[in-house]
Amino acid sequence: LIFVRIIISSTSDFFSLFEKVSNSLENVTPEDLAGQFIDFVLSNIDNISDPYKRKLSAIGMSMLFPTGNIFIFERFPLLLNLCVDVVLDVDSSISRFGFDFYLITEDDTDFSLCKTEYETQSKRLYVTNPVNNIQLRPFILEKIEETIHKHGETFKPYYDSADPLIIDQLRNPPDPPKMKQ
Repeated sequence: LIFVRIIISSTSDFFSLFEKVSNSLENVTPEDLAGQFIDFVLSNIDNISDPYKRKLSAIGMSMLFPTGNIFIFERFPLLLNLCVDVVLDVDSSISRFGFDFYLITEDDTDFSLCKTEYETQSKRLYVTNPVNNIQLRPFILEKIEETIHKHGETFKPYYDSADPLIIDQLRNPPDPPKMKQ
């Protein structure tokens, strides 16, 4: 998850890290290393049971879409499946409880209740954390649209290779839960 945090803070730092590591290895390109990392995330996402960490991973992976790297495009259908799985997890919690546990509310931004500097700093970190600020479904759609806009024809075959049902699940959220009266 440290690498995912690096992606979220700066995708260029993420790729720079793999560039530096590959320089010290023989016959390994930065793309090979980054691709192995992506493959590792893809093969292990189901082992992450914490919804917070799953959402963090989906945010990070979707931030890679617009980078234009072919090795990301080649894995787009799998990355999209990962992201949609996490979106459906979030939707499931919303339908069960009526809200997303990992989105801040106005009450969360009220610092007047903090009694110590430590509480204030902790709350600031919580409020600025992307997991707590990003609505996952619109964010992933935004990253896909950004990628289509930036990379058009280069990205199109990879986009077209994704399962249309997965894209439909992403574009068409389920009806909001009906509240019991």
